[in-house]
Amino acid sequence: MTTPITRAHAVPAAARVRRAAILVLLLFGFTVWNLIFHWHHVADSRDYLYRESLHQLGRGPAVDARDIMGTSVRVGLIDATAWSVGLTGAGVAIVELVFRRESQKARQSGGLDA
Repeated sequence: MTTPITRAHAVPAAARVRRAAILVLLLFGFTVWNLIFHWHHVADSRDYLYRESLHQLGRGPAVDARDIMGTSVRVGLIDATAWSVGLTGAGVAIVELVFRRESQKARQSGGLDA
């Protein structure tokens, strides 16, 4: 025999769904940050190796890895953080907007107490 869902059960279930959605968005933001930072690091590592190989062949100037990779870290941090915060913040804002609208609809229809 199943227990009918009452108003007391509906609010905690909605709160659990909201928390789970925000947790998924935070994990998404962490993944985005890591992917973008890694992308910058790999691209600049390849650039350094290309320039160093040109130097070894006598076709280019000497290259300092600290200059290239230091720039890579700075730009990667800024770019990864901006994208991660922007996407995660937009996702959290959408989740909050949806849950507030659903809560208002439920209160107006008398489904949930305030």
